[in-house]
Amino acid sequence: MKYIPMLELMKKAKCGGYAVPAFACWNAEIISVVLRTGQEMNSPVIIMGAPVDLDEIEPEEYGKVAYAVAEQYDVPAALLLDHGDTMERVKRCIDSGFTSIMLDYSTRPYAENVTALREVVKLAKDRGVTVEGEIGTVGQVDGITTEGTHANALTDPDEAREYVK
Repeated sequence: MKYIPMLELMKKAKCGGYAVPAFACWNAEIISVVLRTGQEMNSPVIIMGAPVDLDEIEPEEYGKVAYAVAEQYDVPAALLLDHGDTMERVKRCIDSGFTSIMLDYSTRPYAENVTALREVVKLAKDRGVTVEGEIGTVGQVDGITTEGTHANALTDPDEAREYVK
């Protein structure tokens, strides 16, 4: 099996009216279980490697392991850098066969976030790599719960509209 861009999985899911589960995978065993289960359930999956995982195993090594494990299965799957935190890591993941990048510069100044996302899109476009970004906050991930009325609990809609442009 070969990993495919997440956008392909999402388009098929939208047309088919189903969701695609994403799993945080920090080693070969977890990747194997996720791919095997996806195959058994006839469900596409997203394999996510996060910065904390890629601090322990280099992106190049993670990519090799993920592809070696995937050879045993026949299930549509994307290989995603989840919450990519540096341009160096993003570039290394793209070069290592990741098919999707989620850039998370949400804690940085808005202009820096937008500039970095544009750079990632340029890097990824010719490689067929799906790109997503983050602004604002995402519940507990950012240490802020989305419950209540805390001003930072929700993303500003005007900022989100501008970000997409």
